Amino acid sequence: MELLPLYLQRLEEATQQGIQQGIQQGIQQGKRETLESILQVRFGEIDEELAPIIEPLIQLEPIEIIRLSMQLDRPELLARFLPEKSNGILTIERTLRYVGCADLVFEEGEA
Repeated sequence: MELLPLYLQRLEEATQQGIQQGIQQGIQQGKRETLESILQVRFGEIDEELAPIIEPLIQLEPIEIIRLSMQLDRPELLARFLPEKSNGILTIERTLRYVGCADLVFEEGEA
């Protein structure tokens, strides 16, 4: 039994798999960069509050990424993609910070 043809076949398969992985990583990176650019244009900067929504957003189809990032405002994006943090108090707090009224945010137990 000759091993050279089997080796060459496995090498070709591994090469093709590596190429496919590289293409997928490139697509994900392009989606990330596009989304980050849209968010920066809309909201000024990607702060620690916006950063966590990027990963779930880039899992969507490109047209859906663009539609949601252009149609939803900041509090809506955060509520949709960070539902565990979208209870009433945090949503109000996010909205106040977004509209420039951060000084109206109360410490717990102050209201």
